[in-house]
Amino acid sequence: MIVPRGAPVRLVLDYADTNRNAHKFTLTAKNTEITSPTIDGETRKSVTIDFTAGDRGQEFYRLSCELPCIAMDELVDYIITVGPPRAAA
Repeated sequence: MIVPRGAPVRLVLDYADTNRNAHKFTLTAKNTEITSPTIDGETRKSVTIDFTAGDRGQEFYRLSCELPCIAMDELVDYIITVGPPRAAA
């Protein structure tokens, strides 16, 4: 995924784990670490992570789940790349 530099981003993570594992996501980059609350499908079914693309000199972000689960290999190292700013209209 490529996001224009300076764009506000809201990641919405909805619980859909049929194995009933809890998940906690962390977004990391240069000068940035944002961790979501834990979602477990019962007490919390959705979380959001908000940030502005490239606001601290980041060129990319890595999104990963921090809690061990059956699908762990599929929930690590999603990459969000910061692209050039949007052209003025």
